[in-house]
Amino acid sequence: MTTALKTEIKSLVRESVREVLSAELAQVRTAFLSAVSPLEMKDIAKRYKKPSKTAARSIRVRI
Repeated sequence: MTTALKTEIKSLVRESVREVLSAELAQVRTAFLSAVSPLEMKDIAKRYKKPSKTAARSIRVRI
């Protein structure tokens, strides 16, 4: 085999392994996430409303 072919195969294998690992890791992450009930979601929405769109006051100081 030529070195160019070897490096091409290596890069293809590495990319494939990365894709599989990222997919498996995503599945593991979702397995460990806790589910939130609709009642809890309403409570969260009530406590932490959307942020207001009012701008904060800014003051420029010359030194």
